[in-house]
Amino acid sequence: MSEASQEKLDAFLGKMVGDLGAIATGAGVLLGDRLGLFKALREGGKMTAAELSTRTGTQERLVRE
Repeated sequence: MSEASQEKLDAFLGKMVGDLGAIATGAGVLLGDRLGLFKALREGGKMTAAELSTRTGTQERLVRE
């Protein structure tokens, strides 16, 4: 593979990894909204994952992650 081709491949892979990260972040935000996590934090302020899971009826381990 030529040096120019390798640079193009590296640039493409870097963009792809960044885009996949953005997709995962977007999915996390959507889930947090649908589960009421952000609303609970807005109304209750700072809290632990255990407190947040109790308030929203979700599993603590999944809230922590």
